[in-house]
Amino acid sequence: MSVVPSDIAYYGSYCQPSYDGSTTLSAAISSTTVASCSITSATTFPPSGEFFILIDSEIMLVTQGAGTTSWTLIRGMCGTSAATHLINANVTMPSGGGMDVLTKCNFSDITSGDTIDWYSSSTSDTKPIFTVTSRSTAGVIQTETKTLNGQTAVTGSTGADRMENVRSSANTTITNSPLTSSGTSITISSATNTPSSGNYYALLGREVVQVTSGQGTTTLTVSRGQLGTTATAHQSGDNFYVLPLGDVMAVDHTKVITNHTAQTGSANSTGTTPALFKLQSGDGSSVSIGQIIRTQGGTGPQQIRTIIAITGYGTDVVAVSRNWGTVPDNTTTYDVWNGMQLDLSPNQIAECRRFMWNAAADVPGGSTHTFYSQVFAMNNNTTTALTSATVQVASDTPSLPGSAALDLATATSQNDAQFVASRQTAFSTGYGSFVVQPSATSYGANSGNLANGAAPNQSGSQGIILRLTLPAGTASYKGSADLRTNGTTT
Repeated sequence: MSVVPSDIAYYGSYCQPSYDGSTTLSAAISSTTVASCSITSATTFPPSGEFFILIDSEIMLVTQGAGTTSWTLIRGMCGTSAATHLINANVTMPSGGGMDVLTKCNFSDITSGDTIDWYSSSTSDTKPIFTVTSRSTAGVIQTETKTLNGQTAVTGSTGADRMENVRSSANTTITNSPLTSSGTSITISSATNTPSSGNYYALLGREVVQVTSGQGTTTLTVSRGQLGTTATAHQSGDNFYVLPLGDVMAVDHTKVITNHTAQTGSANSTGTTPALFKLQSGDGSSVSIGQIIRTQGGTGPQQIRTIIAITGYGTDVVAVSRNWGTVPDNTTTYDVWNGMQLDLSPNQIAECRRFMWNAAADVPGGSTHTFYSQVFAMNNNTTTALTSATVQVASDTPSLPGSAALDLATATSQNDAQFVASRQTAFSTGYGSFVVQPSATSYGANSGNLANGAAPNQSGSQGIILRLTLPAGTASYKGSADLRTNGTTT
């Protein structure tokens, strides 16, 4: 068996901040079990949503209170231990903390000014809600939230210059006071926006639960710590996110290709090649890695896959992100878009995000800022390691402006879980030398091999630090860092 492109995936870290929050505690945290804190100022923190904070050596997840100075917390996250903290202790937004299997880093850029559409591959997805964060053509950060309508397009109305992330959005809140880490009964404030039948997954903080009974009511029975996540305590008022039953995509309203017909030659993975799709004659030169195919009609309709390779498999043949449920043939019609996909397999993705979004340079005459982002490469081949593995940013598209630079370093041990105080703090240990991109860098863990393992292969992950240097006065930039892993296989 060979390691093929669909075996390699890139995930984000738990703490991948897009803000440079820094403040102090306005009151001490005098207990290891208290689930709240008060801060001096929230100005530099996210105005909404959930985010990680660091106080002394403890990482916590803020689940309520964004934009205010009173926060509700999940304590002792990312392998840290709950502790007491003194008044005036520093509060920052940490970077790193290990691989988050719910977060993927993969996308293709939309056309500036276009609106965004949402689709699912499942007719049952009429309850999950998703939020797109984007930057307008004027450079303003904006959000738009929509409820899925199964396989039918949900159209957006907000024009965007670039998508920054797509993530699950809350359907309701829990009312347990609190929900302990072992509790199996969840009460919610409303069942209106939740499925009325069938088992489904839901997200609480960074824990996935499976709802097994009580659907359609406000009292649910659940199985805890699902899909590779860990059971934690949750407080009344914490968000309850219904996860989709199908693959979800948020894409450019304007398609790259509309209603073309596949050729004979589409195939499922055989163990020596990834799943393939033979496009209409001539379409191979019109698509690129990261774009999303959705089959429309004919054999195997309503399947969503990401293009992962455009060469090496024949004229007009592309490799896609995983096996087809129903193998397409020459009756299959399809569309192609730019955007972001939240996969259902090999593991459920709740957020897809852009590297380094919201990083900003100082005004001319100011200081140089350096930003660090921890991501992870993972080999999901169950039997074969990728030996002598290297990684590089194969292209900065377009090139970085001025004297801005993007560097890359790899972890010296597998499954790195270290963290630093903020995204402008360097990882001082556990990583090799930085190499200016684009240039291949050897993987430092597992004797330079990307280890094999059952998907998702968390224990074999290879940490990567991206370092972005922005001198004062660096011009605004819209681009993508195309990470590529290469190595020796069989």
